[in-house]
Amino acid sequence: MSTANTLPVSASSPLYIEDIGFYSSLGCGWEINGAAMMLGYNGRYDEVARCALDRKVRGYRRLVSLLKDSIQEIDTKDIGHVLLCTSEPTRVGLIADIHLKQLSEALLDDEEIRQRIGGKPLSILNSGRASLVYAFEKANAVLNQDVDKVLVLFVDTYLMSGTLSALANPPYRERIPHKLRVLIPERNSDGFIPGEAVGGMIISRQAHNADLKVLGTSIQYESALIDTSDVLKGQALTAAYRQVSERAATPLHECRYRMASISGEQYFFKEAGLAQTRALTQKTESQPLWLPASYIGETGASVGLGMITMARYANQRGMAPGAYVIAHCSNDDSARGAFIMEYTGERHG
Repeated sequence: MSTANTLPVSASSPLYIEDIGFYSSLGCGWEINGAAMMLGYNGRYDEVARCALDRKVRGYRRLVSLLKDSIQEIDTKDIGHVLLCTSEPTRVGLIADIHLKQLSEALLDDEEIRQRIGGKPLSILNSGRASLVYAFEKANAVLNQDVDKVLVLFVDTYLMSGTLSALANPPYRERIPHKLRVLIPERNSDGFIPGEAVGGMIISRQAHNADLKVLGTSIQYESALIDTSDVLKGQALTAAYRQVSERAATPLHECRYRMASISGEQYFFKEAGLAQTRALTQKTESQPLWLPASYIGETGASVGLGMITMARYANQRGMAPGAYVIAHCSNDDSARGAFIMEYTGERHG
């Protein structure tokens, strides 16, 4: 995605996250998802609940149907701009132009979606997992243009047949390791479980009823990608950690926990460890790493909203290690986004 018309977030001009709506394999509703993640549930093995889905609705229409249910919790009457976060152009098994066309058509063909977002400017952020950080920076720029609130929508899935086929049977590339990405028992333990999730959130410049404040953002670009033979040194994520800490005016050691888009694969765990070690300027006793994808699977762009959901629920219930969290999103295609967020609301226990 182009970084034109975006503006990094800083402590001098923070963003506030208001309403959230989220639908994943764990269920519909941000509180349901937050509770399930904090209790260690996942949507992969045991059937613990049934969702009323129309089995005749498939493909992009089904994703839009899920999105429609997820944003029932969101008040959209005062929004002035809409951002749509979805898969990156290099996602295996997808043709980017066709994907964006079919997704956009499915959204605008739905009468209820049109009523809620119709007439508002729409910007598409097809940046995969890093979409959340791009959305913060795009919203930051938009909110400087007489817009009070921005609606950010997340729609992504790894359950498309083309994507699943390409992941399970990666093509041979000369001098590049044959990397099987998905977790398949007895074939590959260093992989992830594909999933899907949708949802939305409201971002504003004023606190209103918000309890999450985004203090800073940073986006950097890694050259040693997962599908290359280059040695990973974590340089881009380290730079993002250092820059976001400066912009947020919050030392890394003051963030009592971390969150990441990691859904499996040692490559991303190594990167997270390298960045933490190199960016910390002061020792900290503990800084646990929280991974929403451990519970909802690999959901691409939607994992960012999973982080927001998990952080809000944990803080409201007094389950988070502290009010400040540093989070990052790492793409397969080089983008590394980081942000620091503060919980400013009450804790209900």
